[in-house]
Amino acid sequence: MKSDERYARFIAECCEALEVSVEDVLGRSREAGPVMMARFLLTHVLRKTYGLSYPQLARLLKRDHTTCIHADRKFAALIESGDRHAKAALALVAAMNRPLQGIEGPLDSLRYCGAEGPAIELAEAGA
Repeated sequence: MKSDERYARFIAECCEALEVSVEDVLGRSREAGPVMMARFLLTHVLRKTYGLSYPQLARLLKRDHTTCIHADRKFAALIESGDRHAKAALALVAAMNRPLQGIEGPLDSLRYCGAEGPAIELAEAGA
């Protein structure tokens, strides 16, 4: 389970960059908003960048594997459609741009997930 600890550090760093708590992301809330976007993003990034299976993602994110499939596909669709909130979240994680101890591959590989260009400002809560 040493690799799970490495990915747990990655999750914690992403949550910090996205300004959401790890407890909220791993919690049971189903409310739409920043926490749900963080879950979608984490599922997508861990799947595309690090090649984790849906069962592995489910174990890490304390979800069912079918929930992880939905989150991955949903985030990919948001990026493809040009959703500014999804792109902003991905840009924040891509801006970390430093190797994380114990994880293979640089975060530059987030470009594979669709993080390109300058960071996009996150909209205010009501926008």
